[in-house]
Amino acid sequence: MQFVAGGLSAARSTVTASELVVRADGGSKSFIYVQLKDDYNHFLPGKRVLLQANGGQSVIHDVYGLTNEKGLATFSVSNTATEIVTYTAKEEASGLTLDQTVSISFTYDQPPSIDLQISPSGPTYGDVNVTVTAAVYGKYNQVSSIKWAAGSQPLAYFKTQGMDITDRFTVKENGIYSVYVQDTAGNANVRLVEIKNIVPMSSNANLEDWQLIGEDGTIKFNFKPTTTSYQVEVNHSISALKMILAPSDVYSTVYVNGLQVTSNQMTIAYPLIVGINKYEVKVKAQDGTIKTYLLHVSRLNKNPDSGPTEPASGNSSWTASWPDESVKVWINDNEESGIAKLQVDKNGLKSIDVILSENILKKSLHLKAETAPTHLLVTIKEKADQATLRLPSEVVKLLAEKDATLTLKTQQGHYRVSIAAITGQQSIWTSDREAQITIANSSREIAAEIGEAAHKGGFQLVADPVNFYASIVQGNSEKRVGLTATHDEERAIYLPAGFAGKASTVVAWNQKLGIRPIPTKFTPIHGQQAAVIRDHTNGAYILISKRADLQDTKGHWAAPVIDEMNSRMIVEGLGGSRFAPEARITRAELAALLVRALGLTESENEAGYQDVSSSQWYGGVVASVKMHRMMDGFKDGTFRPNQEVTRQEAIVTIVRALRVANEAVVINPDSYDDLGVYLDHDQVSSWAQEAVRIAIGEGLIKGYRNELHPQQSLTRAEMTVLLYRMLQKAELIDGEN
Repeated sequence: MQFVAGGLSAARSTVTASELVVRADGGSKSFIYVQLKDDYNHFLPGKRVLLQANGGQSVIHDVYGLTNEKGLATFSVSNTATEIVTYTAKEEASGLTLDQTVSISFTYDQPPSIDLQISPSGPTYGDVNVTVTAAVYGKYNQVSSIKWAAGSQPLAYFKTQGMDITDRFTVKENGIYSVYVQDTAGNANVRLVEIKNIVPMSSNANLEDWQLIGEDGTIKFNFKPTTTSYQVEVNHSISALKMILAPSDVYSTVYVNGLQVTSNQMTIAYPLIVGINKYEVKVKAQDGTIKTYLLHVSRLNKNPDSGPTEPASGNSSWTASWPDESVKVWINDNEESGIAKLQVDKNGLKSIDVILSENILKKSLHLKAETAPTHLLVTIKEKADQATLRLPSEVVKLLAEKDATLTLKTQQGHYRVSIAAITGQQSIWTSDREAQITIANSSREIAAEIGEAAHKGGFQLVADPVNFYASIVQGNSEKRVGLTATHDEERAIYLPAGFAGKASTVVAWNQKLGIRPIPTKFTPIHGQQAAVIRDHTNGAYILISKRADLQDTKGHWAAPVIDEMNSRMIVEGLGGSRFAPEARITRAELAALLVRALGLTESENEAGYQDVSSSQWYGGVVASVKMHRMMDGFKDGTFRPNQEVTRQEAIVTIVRALRVANEAVVINPDSYDDLGVYLDHDQVSSWAQEAVRIAIGEGLIKGYRNELHPQQSLTRAEMTVLLYRMLQKAELIDGEN
């Protein structure tokens, strides 16, 4: 007996699918199964079936199929559009369409990407504009909504809240802002941006300096920033006065008796009547804050005995004394005599003062071409415990006009400083002020303290401590000048004969803080080996020798660099002679290394992080690296001092440190190669990509063959090599690369 299948049953035949939700990427597929049966559920093999879609953009791979012995025909479908597509099946011979259909949802399940740009990016007193660039996934997908809100907001927040924008918004205050983007497929994303470059308007309405200049006489006036009311008596011979008013904040405006005057410049002459003359000075800060100063000037009657006036002081602030003709001074290689005085105190200590007059200066400058940059080299060859170059006010002004750089050279070393570094410390340079540049041996007491520190620290002194400092002298008052990295400043200590190659670095001494290593470059100058440093504080500097004695670095690939950085007192062991080169470095340890490497001082201020206090060993170094903008905290207000440092984090920090170390280093990110040559370039975070490119281009880092390993934790050895290369690039140390 033979069974014969009956005709096609449209009701009993089935249409099913392997996946009812498919990603609309053009590559993901769902399989549709069409099974033909007769009224008795017998399979119908060998039948040709046509699969059809009711619309949309989907693709049916092979629209015809032939049923197998189970009556089954298989089809595959895909799509690049987000939509729901319904499919029907038709048996070709009979023309019957099956009752059952199947619907498949094609979706994009990838959230939109959001890029945010702020303008301006630098410090501003105004608003900040945030431009939003959004990209969505899928050929037929597009952005449907962009919103923003203040603070860190979740996705759910924007279902009912948030401000709609097209592609940008403006903020007026620093803080964190959320940007929300949704596409037509229903996918959404939120990205945060922190605005921190809006500078609040200053409320500083203080005066920093206030001078009174009398016509036909001197006015004795002692201004103190904390005092707001003054009474002054002047002789009858002074018929008028002028003022120079210097506000503490350059953005403040100054008014005298209701009329605005130009800050830091001499005012018009105010006539003085006999009796009381009242002046009201108002300083208006940037934010509108006003501070008022009152001045009552009493002009005396015409009586020579009634006034406290003094004779005009002239153009020089130093006390004249007979010059010592035996002390020879060279100015730009020209010998001068009669401009120095030699003094010996009761202890036999010898000091030499070189007083540079206006005539001598003009003579020296005349020897130089008009277009040549002005550099004044003052050389004192005679041995002395202290040598001081004194610059009267008229000389300072002339040098300032020439934008001059000065170098004082003695047997101990030389000190180069720009005149701008000195004059920049005073808003007004008056006739009773003089500038001084000094190179001197330290006192016996200081030398003893440094010797004790050397004994405890395990290093030796190569030469006597040398003091370098610049100062401003006015009468009996002396103010030491703190220099900044923006000025052309250099100190050099000449090595004693036979000590070339024996000194390892220079350290600075502070009676309160102790020893501080200074990055040192050993180089010959005029045939003499010298230790060149670029520190920006005043004080004593000492050539030292320290031997590296680290036992666990022998044979290590970074041993030569580790030993040199240890002898320079930049990196230290972990107790005794152990360095642990392969140990992972923490953020606190990195901060300490940066401070020592650049010769910075630890800050006495709080770092401002929830997990860092000044009482912890790393509190001062964390505050210092934050102040110099080398390391940042996290958005939650923490620094995470014990967290390990990744390679990309260290690279970003080192590039920032390079800029701090030497602003003259030219860094052009656009000139460096793309990271695409490294297999793991996609693991470099967007915020680190520029720094990584710079570090590779400048030779600060090298990859692991064709990989970067940016997320890998950094070892103590790797960090030491990074610091070494950075200091070389900044030209702060010598050594083989």
